[in-house]
Amino acid sequence: MRKSDPQGMRVADRPVTENQGTSSFFTVVAEYMGGTYISQVHARDAYDAANRWARSASVRRRFGGRAFELGCPVAIKRAKNVWCVTGLGRATEKLVLLNIVKTSDD
Repeated sequence: MRKSDPQGMRVADRPVTENQGTSSFFTVVAEYMGGTYISQVHARDAYDAANRWARSASVRRRFGGRAFELGCPVAIKRAKNVWCVTGLGRATEKLVLLNIVKTSDD
């Protein structure tokens, strides 16, 4: 089931995680329309990192506000603190692939 968050982005239902009260540093590597874009965000978990990336000033400047509709991050098997998530560019309907790596705890 999909729903809208307060900023009007469509997001997947949030998974239950153990680390929802603390902030960690995440590196987000986005592949979109032949380009690779790397950003870092502070977030509670991978889901929060993906959505903070999508709402970040650099993403809004480069791709426009509310540019992406993202799914729910999935943990990569046999890799610690690594997730991936796909989505679509709202204007282009082209695939975006995010790789999310928990870089450190703060």
